[in-house]
Amino acid sequence: MNEFNDEYTRSVGKSALRRTWIRVDLLNDNYIKLDSLECDIISGSITIQNALDSDLARRKGNLVLASRKDLNEDFYKITLKNCVQIYIGIENIALKQQYEFNMGIYLLNSPNTKISVSERTITLDLCDLIENYSTFSNGLVGKLSFGADANLAETILNIATNSNLMGLSSDKTLIESCDSLIDSAQTFEQDTDLVDVLKKLISLHPIYDIYFNNSGYFIFELIKQRTTDSAIDYIDNDFPSLISIDYKKNWENVRNDIIVNGAMISNDDGTTTQAKYELRNETGNELSIDKLGLHRKVISNDNDKTDTMCQSEAIYWMDKYSNFAETLTLQMIPAPYLVPNKVIEVNLEYEDITITGRWLIDSISIDLKFDGLQTVTCHKLYNQAILNGTTV
Repeated sequence: MNEFNDEYTRSVGKSALRRTWIRVDLLNDNYIKLDSLECDIISGSITIQNALDSDLARRKGNLVLASRKDLNEDFYKITLKNCVQIYIGIENIALKQQYEFNMGIYLLNSPNTKISVSERTITLDLCDLIENYSTFSNGLVGKLSFGADANLAETILNIATNSNLMGLSSDKTLIESCDSLIDSAQTFEQDTDLVDVLKKLISLHPIYDIYFNNSGYFIFELIKQRTTDSAIDYIDNDFPSLISIDYKKNWENVRNDIIVNGAMISNDDGTTTQAKYELRNETGNELSIDKLGLHRKVISNDNDKTDTMCQSEAIYWMDKYSNFAETLTLQMIPAPYLVPNKVIEVNLEYEDITITGRWLIDSISIDLKFDGLQTVTCHKLYNQAILNGTTV
């Protein structure tokens, strides 16, 4: 069953009359469950985001939990190498339905993990799995170098599976192939965090993303636009758990002409040419050049070696800039099936404002105390057919 697209889980997830709890599964390095503890929630929060500000850490949390029975001695085995999988359990009391929502796998920031036998409470400080390769625990033993024109995807895969680097098994990685190359030789000094190495490589081609998913797989992929994804739910004025909204429109974001200047290429005859691509939103919508006039954005990236690579980046940035960059923040009774990178359909009317369309969830933050709320931030998806790009 797909928990995030099933009507049953949506019914449970947005129930108003509810009982909630937390299940904590203690995992080993291979994500095999060692033990499980079902707890009542005293306080805490969980935050999950998608690709924001080149921050590879996507999830974090802090939980203060009360055990429902004597603490199992297996929880004294928690070490820096252990991680936990967190589930938020909800029971719809009226319908006698319940479900446990998988909120992902986390590292335990062990120095801040406290177990009180007298009170039967556990305090967990939760970190993203990527933090295992930061100052938290893992710097380079020696220098690390990558040659010019190395394939980006192959380089990321080598870092992920090298036993002296990330040391992941190949069946725990999902690396999407690509043609993008590392423009120039890269050298990283001893003690450099592996996270900083990954950030640097990704910054060479910002159309790609690196993260650990909900099941602990290490992902490298082209950032998905999600314009054709099925909506996870429909949010209107009758949505039972909705408390408030905050809607913003940004006119300064609008661009209808994107030029990407790539690398200078030396030809066999001694001449040089520059990889370039221009993408223009000429006609067809309220922000096109014929309606709004020319609003240009010029981007330079020496890592784009061909017109095709420049075209890919132009398409990426046109998606970002050929719109009002509308954002929507929803506050609601926690609905844990609403998670980042899922699409929602919106049709809301408040006074003189009508908010419609398809929106992609960027981040969520769930306050887990008794009367806590979930904050959902999202941006509007614009499915514009901008096909009149030209090489310049």
